Amino acid sequence: MKTISESHLRSLGFSREDVPMVDSGYNQDFYYYSMDINNVCLLSDADDEVENNQWTIHLLEGGLAPINDLDDLVKLIHLLKKYEKK
Repeated sequence: MKTISESHLRSLGFSREDVPMVDSGYNQDFYYYSMDINNVCLLSDADDEVENNQWTIHLLEGGLAPINDLDDLVKLIHLLKKYEKK
């Protein structure tokens, strides 16, 4: 299993979403990564939840288990883009 790093997320085309402390109601700023493909939203954990640069991706819809394997994530993105409505 290959873990997912922050640099992997950037190279795969995820967008960094910065959340200022003022807007979030938390005690510090944080950020996460997201990618929307058609109607499917992929979201990472927030940076303050990540340990040892091992990021996890969640599918917003569907209630599926989190993705923490890089190869699985790449395959999923490839399939979602392959069948994306143009």
